[in-house]
Amino acid sequence: MPSVGGLAGALSKATAEDKRELYQALGLRLTYEPASTTVRAEVNLDPQAVGLKVVSGGGLEPPRPVKGTSTSS
Repeated sequence: MPSVGGLAGALSKATAEDKRELYQALGLRLTYEPASTTVRAEVNLDPQAVGLKVVSGGGLEPPRPVKGTSTSS
């Protein structure tokens, strides 16, 4: 998996069209606030929208001994 630094480097070399497609897929929305001269950035990280695969947390618990099989007294 690329690091964030690697992603920033790739974006700096990407064409305007490639960036547009990526930002559109992420649902990136930038809103300029002139009074405070700030930009608010929002993204839509809906897995369906960006093609992400979601893995549930089930099965990630540490193993527990089965009742009645402990070797301690």
